[in-house]
Amino acid sequence: MESLIASSDFVANGTTVRNGTTLYRYEANGSTTFSGADRLSATVLVDETGLIHDVSGTIHTDGKRPATVDFDYGFSLVSNPPTKPEWVDGVPRLTVRTNASEFTLAHEGGERIPAGTNVSLTLINDSATAIGTVRLPKSLGRGDIAHLTISDIEDTDHLHYKAVGNITVNHPATTEPGINHTHWTLSLGYETKHWKADLWVNPEGRNHDSTNDTKATTTTTAA
Repeated sequence: MESLIASSDFVANGTTVRNGTTLYRYEANGSTTFSGADRLSATVLVDETGLIHDVSGTIHTDGKRPATVDFDYGFSLVSNPPTKPEWVDGVPRLTVRTNASEFTLAHEGGERIPAGTNVSLTLINDSATAIGTVRLPKSLGRGDIAHLTISDIEDTDHLHYKAVGNITVNHPATTEPGINHTHWTLSLGYETKHWKADLWVNPEGRNHDSTNDTKATTTTTAA
Protein backbone atom coordinates (compact mmCIF):
# COMPACT_ATOMS: atom_id res chain seq x y z
CA MET A 1 0.00 0.00 0.00
CA GLU A 2 2.86 2.38 0.82
CA SER A 3 4.39 1.97 -2.65
CA LEU A 4 1.00 2.47 -4.26
CA ILE A 5 0.40 5.76 -2.44
CA ALA A 6 3.92 7.03 -3.12
CA SER A 7 3.59 6.33 -6.85
CA SER A 8 1.22 9.23 -7.66
CA ASP A 9 0.50 12.83 -6.75
CA PHE A 10 -2.43 13.18 -4.35
CA VAL A 11 -4.42 16.39 -3.92
CA ALA A 12 -6.49 17.30 -0.86
CA ASN A 13 -10.23 17.25 -1.55
CA GLY A 14 -12.27 18.00 1.55
CA THR A 15 -13.27 15.84 4.49
CA THR A 16 -15.76 13.16 5.46
CA VAL A 17 -16.94 11.79 8.81
CA ARG A 18 -17.01 8.09 9.70
CA ASN A 19 -18.16 6.83 13.09
CA GLY A 20 -17.69 10.31 14.51
CA THR A 21 -14.11 10.67 13.20
CA THR A 22 -13.21 13.40 10.72
CA LEU A 23 -11.20 11.99 7.83
CA TYR A 24 -9.24 14.06 5.31
CA ARG A 25 -9.66 12.99 1.68
CA TYR A 26 -6.74 12.89 -0.78
CA GLU A 27 -7.28 11.90 -4.40
CA ALA A 28 -5.11 10.93 -7.36
CA ASN A 29 -6.20 10.41 -10.93
CA GLY A 30 -3.62 10.04 -13.66
CA SER A 31 -0.19 8.64 -14.34
CA THR A 32 1.66 6.51 -11.80
CA THR A 33 5.17 5.17 -11.26
CA PHE A 34 3.83 2.01 -9.62
CA SER A 35 5.58 -1.02 -11.11
CA GLY A 36 3.62 -2.63 -13.94
CA ALA A 37 0.96 0.08 -14.09
CA ASP A 38 0.38 3.13 -16.24
CA ARG A 39 -2.62 4.83 -14.60
CA LEU A 40 -4.08 5.08 -11.11
CA SER A 41 -7.33 6.46 -9.74
CA ALA A 42 -7.36 6.37 -5.93
CA THR A 43 -8.78 7.94 -2.78
CA VAL A 44 -7.02 7.94 0.62
CA LEU A 45 -8.79 8.83 3.87
CA VAL A 46 -6.52 9.97 6.73
CA ASP A 47 -7.41 11.06 10.26
CA GLU A 48 -5.85 13.97 12.16
CA THR A 49 -3.14 11.73 13.64
CA GLY A 50 -1.93 10.65 10.20
CA LEU A 51 -3.48 7.16 10.42
CA ILE A 52 -4.76 5.92 7.06
CA HIS A 53 -8.30 4.54 7.43
CA ASP A 54 -9.06 3.62 3.84
CA VAL A 55 -7.35 3.35 0.46
CA SER A 56 -9.51 2.50 -2.54
CA GLY A 57 -9.49 2.92 -6.27
CA THR A 58 -8.58 1.40 -9.61
CA ILE A 59 -5.20 0.67 -11.14
CA HIS A 60 -4.61 0.02 -14.84
CA THR A 61 -1.76 -2.34 -15.66
CA ASP A 62 0.27 -2.28 -18.85
CA GLY A 63 2.27 -4.93 -20.68
CA LYS A 64 1.23 -7.71 -23.03
CA ARG A 65 -1.98 -8.44 -21.11
CA PRO A 66 -3.23 -5.12 -19.70
CA ALA A 67 -5.88 -5.29 -17.01
CA THR A 68 -7.93 -3.09 -14.71
CA VAL A 69 -7.81 -3.94 -10.99
CA ASP A 70 -10.05 -2.52 -8.27
CA PHE A 71 -8.71 -2.39 -4.71
CA ASP A 72 -9.96 -1.37 -1.28
CA TYR A 73 -7.91 -1.49 1.94
CA GLY A 74 -9.62 -0.58 5.20
CA PHE A 75 -8.74 -0.08 8.86
CA SER A 76 -10.97 -1.19 11.72
CA LEU A 77 -10.69 -1.75 15.47
CA VAL A 78 -10.90 -5.28 16.87
CA SER A 79 -12.20 -6.39 20.26
CA ASN A 80 -9.01 -8.29 21.16
CA PRO A 81 -6.02 -6.31 19.90
CA PRO A 82 -2.72 -8.18 19.52
CA THR A 83 -0.03 -7.99 22.19
CA LYS A 84 2.35 -5.10 21.62
CA PRO A 85 5.68 -6.47 20.34
CA GLU A 86 8.87 -5.51 22.16
CA TRP A 87 10.28 -3.56 19.22
CA VAL A 88 7.47 -0.98 19.40
CA ASP A 89 9.27 0.92 22.17
CA GLY A 90 12.10 1.61 19.73
CA VAL A 91 9.91 3.36 17.15
CA PRO A 92 10.90 7.06 16.99
CA ARG A 93 7.91 9.12 18.14
CA LEU A 94 7.76 12.55 16.51
CA THR A 95 5.26 15.38 16.86
CA VAL A 96 5.04 18.06 14.17
CA ARG A 97 3.95 21.61 14.96
CA THR A 98 3.61 24.42 12.47
CA ASN A 99 3.13 28.15 12.15
CA ALA A 100 3.10 30.28 9.01
CA SER A 101 6.83 30.02 8.29
CA GLU A 102 8.26 27.08 10.26
CA PHE A 103 7.68 23.41 11.07
CA THR A 104 9.11 21.85 14.23
CA LEU A 105 9.65 18.13 14.79
CA ALA A 106 9.82 17.19 18.47
CA HIS A 107 11.37 13.80 19.29
CA GLU A 108 9.33 12.33 22.16
CA GLY A 109 10.78 8.85 22.51
CA GLY A 110 12.15 5.79 20.79
CA GLU A 111 15.42 5.41 18.94
CA ARG A 112 17.59 8.36 18.01
CA ILE A 113 17.46 9.46 14.36
CA PRO A 114 21.09 9.66 13.15
CA ALA A 115 22.83 12.77 11.85
CA GLY A 116 22.91 12.82 8.06
CA THR A 117 19.45 11.25 7.69
CA ASN A 118 17.68 12.58 4.61
CA VAL A 119 14.22 14.01 5.26
CA SER A 120 12.02 14.12 2.16
CA LEU A 121 9.55 16.98 1.73
CA THR A 122 6.33 16.91 -0.27
CA LEU A 123 4.16 20.03 -0.32
CA ILE A 124 0.73 19.81 -1.92
CA ASN A 125 -1.92 22.40 -2.69
CA ASP A 126 -4.91 22.48 -5.01
CA SER A 127 -2.84 22.98 -8.15
CA ALA A 128 0.71 21.72 -7.64
CA THR A 129 3.07 19.37 -5.81
CA ALA A 130 6.60 20.39 -4.76
CA ILE A 131 9.24 17.85 -3.72
CA GLY A 132 12.56 18.35 -1.96
CA THR A 133 15.06 16.90 0.53
CA VAL A 134 16.91 18.23 3.57
CA ARG A 135 19.56 16.47 5.69
CA LEU A 136 19.67 16.38 9.48
CA PRO A 137 22.88 18.19 10.54
CA LYS A 138 22.81 16.51 13.97
CA SER A 139 21.19 13.41 15.42
CA LEU A 140 17.68 13.79 16.82
CA GLY A 141 16.92 12.09 20.14
CA ARG A 142 14.36 12.30 22.93
CA GLY A 143 13.84 15.94 23.92
CA ASP A 144 15.44 17.35 20.76
CA ILE A 145 13.54 19.62 18.37
CA ALA A 146 14.29 20.03 14.67
CA HIS A 147 13.32 23.33 13.03
CA LEU A 148 12.37 23.15 9.35
CA THR A 149 11.74 26.10 7.05
CA ILE A 150 10.85 26.18 3.35
CA SER A 151 12.92 28.92 1.73
CA ASP A 152 11.62 28.63 -1.83
CA ILE A 153 9.32 26.76 -4.21
CA GLU A 154 11.14 26.59 -7.55
CA ASP A 155 9.33 26.05 -10.85
CA THR A 156 11.77 23.75 -12.62
CA ASP A 157 9.99 23.24 -15.96
CA HIS A 158 6.47 24.67 -15.62
CA LEU A 159 5.25 21.20 -14.64
CA HIS A 160 7.41 20.14 -11.69
CA TYR A 161 8.24 22.12 -8.58
CA LYS A 162 11.17 21.82 -6.18
CA ALA A 163 10.85 22.60 -2.46
CA VAL A 164 14.02 24.18 -1.08
CA GLY A 165 14.31 23.76 2.68
CA ASN A 166 16.60 24.24 5.66
CA ILE A 167 16.69 22.19 8.87
CA THR A 168 18.46 22.77 12.20
CA VAL A 169 18.41 20.95 15.55
CA ASN A 170 17.61 22.61 18.90
CA HIS A 171 17.76 26.16 17.58
CA PRO A 172 15.77 28.07 14.94
CA ALA A 173 17.25 28.41 11.49
CA THR A 174 19.75 31.28 11.28
CA THR A 175 18.89 32.00 7.65
CA GLU A 176 16.07 34.26 6.50
CA PRO A 177 12.55 33.29 7.65
CA GLY A 178 10.85 30.64 5.54
CA ILE A 179 8.13 31.39 3.03
CA ASN A 180 4.51 31.38 4.12
CA HIS A 181 3.29 27.81 3.52
CA THR A 182 -0.25 28.14 4.85
CA HIS A 183 -1.72 27.13 1.47
CA TRP A 184 0.29 23.90 1.31
CA THR A 185 -0.19 20.52 2.98
CA LEU A 186 3.13 19.00 4.06
CA SER A 187 4.32 15.40 4.08
CA LEU A 188 7.67 14.49 5.66
CA GLY A 189 9.45 11.18 5.26
CA TYR A 190 12.68 9.63 6.48
CA GLU A 191 14.38 6.24 6.52
CA THR A 192 17.00 4.93 8.94
CA LYS A 193 18.60 1.51 9.41
CA HIS A 194 15.57 0.19 11.30
CA TRP A 195 12.69 2.55 10.58
CA LYS A 196 10.86 4.24 7.78
CA ALA A 197 8.24 6.90 8.50
CA ASP A 198 5.87 9.29 6.77
CA LEU A 199 4.32 12.21 8.64
CA TRP A 200 1.39 14.23 7.30
CA VAL A 201 0.61 17.66 8.67
CA ASN A 202 -3.09 18.07 9.42
CA PRO A 203 -4.59 20.40 6.77
CA GLU A 204 -6.15 22.45 9.60
CA GLY A 205 -2.59 23.53 10.39
CA ARG A 206 -2.77 25.86 7.40
CA ASN A 207 -4.11 28.61 9.67
CA HIS A 208 -1.08 30.76 10.42
CA ASP A 209 -1.92 31.20 14.09
CA SER A 210 -2.71 27.56 14.83
CA THR A 211 -0.61 24.82 16.39
CA ASN A 212 -0.93 21.42 14.81
CA ASP A 213 0.16 18.04 16.20
CA THR A 214 0.77 15.20 13.78
CA LYS A 215 1.97 11.71 14.74
CA ALA A 216 4.20 9.56 12.58
CA THR A 217 2.84 6.54 10.76
CA THR A 218 5.89 4.28 11.01
CA THR A 219 6.67 0.93 9.44
CA THR A 220 9.71 -1.25 10.04
CA THR A 221 12.28 -2.05 7.39
CA ALA A 222 14.91 -4.77 7.26
CA ALA A 223 17.72 -4.23 9.75
